[in-house]
Amino acid sequence: MAEAERRGGESPTLGGAETAKEQETRLKPSTIAIDGPAASGKSTIGELLARHLGYLYFDTGVMYRAVTWAALQRGIPIEDEAAVTALAERLRIDVTPPTVDDG
Repeated sequence: MAEAERRGGESPTLGGAETAKEQETRLKPSTIAIDGPAASGKSTIGELLARHLGYLYFDTGVMYRAVTWAALQRGIPIEDEAAVTALAERLRIDVTPPTVDDG
């Protein structure tokens, strides 16, 4: 039984017919966030889940470390919240699938 039928409604496509691809696209979330305390396995679970679902895994901790590194390279004290925030807003951080060149 389709999700729309379980809810008592019609499929979102014309005539109520929805292809498998349309259903997969509609049901597939674009982002999954995993929160938890340090060293609780968030990265391990996130990587496994992303691989299983065919998603790109993005570790936000890497982004924070990149901003910290950029601040230190520019002599910005990491305690200066306003300056680090301004730097983060100017930085270009590209999120791409990993390659063998990444190490």
